[in-house]
Amino acid sequence: MVMKFSRILNVIFALCLFLGAAGYYFWQRGRETLPPPADNGSTVTPSVQPYRNGSYGYGIMVPASWRQSEPVPEFPGRTVFQAPDGSTFEITVTEGSFISPEQFLLDSDRISRTAYEGQPAKRILNSEATVAGGLKTVRRDEEWLAAGLTVKAAYIVRDSLVYTIVALPAADRTQAAESETGKYFSDILSGVTFTDISPP
Repeated sequence: MVMKFSRILNVIFALCLFLGAAGYYFWQRGRETLPPPADNGSTVTPSVQPYRNGSYGYGIMVPASWRQSEPVPEFPGRTVFQAPDGSTFEITVTEGSFISPEQFLLDSDRISRTAYEGQPAKRILNSEATVAGGLKTVRRDEEWLAAGLTVKAAYIVRDSLVYTIVALPAADRTQAAESETGKYFSDILSGVTFTDISPP
């Protein structure tokens, strides 16, 4: 009974994170964003900057032009980068008792079926099993119905942690695939590394 209650709490927490991300998107929509980079036809790979999170034991490489947003104390496991076009790349780490990303998504999707005023909160456009950082990963394109956007998402479970990685479009777009963060999503995901978690 305690395990089932724990799973329900984890799914509710994941749903709150989903709704928080949608709220963050709308908040960003009202903010002034940086102008998009000039398209000079160059095929040169942009310079990258490493980001390491010792508290949650992961690292990624993102384009050097992306700015990291200020941390939000209410969401200590959430890291957000904003690209010059205004799109965002987010990694949210939550605790859970799941053994695989499929198990996490089974619970999360079940809650999401009626999470938006009794209607589905999201629709899965495609889903594939892959590997990131040596761990089993589920990559999906999801339509977030309440926000009216299509995002790129990946879910990884490591020990008792769930890593949710999402590329959200810029405020003036609805498709993550059209945004800078969406275009670099696969490259960043393929370069995810996991390390030991540092004590606080």
